[in-house]
Amino acid sequence: MKRLSKIQIDHAKARINAKANNKRNSLRDKLTKGKPLTGERRLTLLRQGKVKIKKGVTKIYSYSNVIDVFDFSPFEPTFDRKEYDKQSMAISTDVRNLIDELILGDTEQALQLIEKF
Repeated sequence: MKRLSKIQIDHAKARINAKANNKRNSLRDKLTKGKPLTGERRLTLLRQGKVKIKKGVTKIYSYSNVIDVFDFSPFEPTFDRKEYDKQSMAISTDVRNLIDELILGDTEQALQLIEKF
C-alpha cells in the first residue's frame, strides 16, 4: 500500500474542494427561482406602478439609486436558504470524510474516491 505524499494530498484536497464548490454552485442555481431584475425591467415596473415605496423611507440619499426607495422584492429571484444549508452541510460532511479517507488510504484508493465524489 503506497501512501500519498503531502503534495499529492494537497492536490487531492484542491480537486475535492473544486468539485464541492461546483456542486454548491449548481445547488444554488437549482434552488434559485426567477431571474435578476435588469435596469430596463425595473424601469418598466416603475412606469407601470407595480412597485411601492419602501416603508420607513424619509430621505433619498442618491438620485440614481431607485433600489433604496422602491420595493422590488416581489419581483426579485427567490432562494431557498434552508434547503441550501441542509444540502450544503451534507456536501461538507462528504468532503470531510473523503479527505480523512485520502489521508489514511493509498494512492489508488484516493483516485477512485475523487472520481466517485
